Amino acid sequence: MSRRILVGMSGGVDSSMAVHLLKEQGYAVSGVTLRLCAAPFVPNEKTKQAEGDAADTAARLRIPHE
Repeated sequence: MSRRILVGMSGGVDSSMAVHLLKEQGYAVSGVTLRLCAAPFVPNEKTKQAEGDAADTAARLRIPHE
């Protein structure tokens, strides 16, 4: 049985360390960043930066990210 887990990623230290520790324990980890807002969504610079940070961190940790 494969041990798979989905981690909510912000691009910060806490979620990045959680991914690292789970990978060390043998989990197949995937990351996700949620965009919680009222419609219609218009991203601002802060939102774009946070989403970019999470995607960059996932790439460095070599995990899929949505």
